[in-house]
Amino acid sequence: MLLLSIHKYLYLRTGINLSFARLLLSKQCNVLFADLALRPEAQELVSNHSSPSVAPAKAVFRKTDVRDWDQLEKMFQVARKEFGDEGVDIVCPGAGVYEPVLLTSSLLPPPTPHSST
Repeated sequence: MLLLSIHKYLYLRTGINLSFARLLLSKQCNVLFADLALRPEAQELVSNHSSPSVAPAKAVFRKTDVRDWDQLEKMFQVARKEFGDEGVDIVCPGAGVYEPVLLTSSLLPPPTPHSST
């Protein structure tokens, strides 16, 4: 099972994978968030896992534009610096759509006057 990997490191983006990051941190896996910015709940998670003296697993944020290959390479360098040279067990690229005003999905038709939404 990937959660019980030898080195327990993960690289991911925030949003849709936030609960996955919480699960991995609870299993003592280190996590690197690579995104343009952190949402408040992700920032709280990083703050609560900022060092081994605070929590058994460490969470780190690296501002990264995932469209830029150089920034992706730098992300791995930061991970080695923060977590050690053992290697990467999981890379979990995930993307979510944040629509704070609209509570509809682009996959669903917009609500009508007859719908409950």
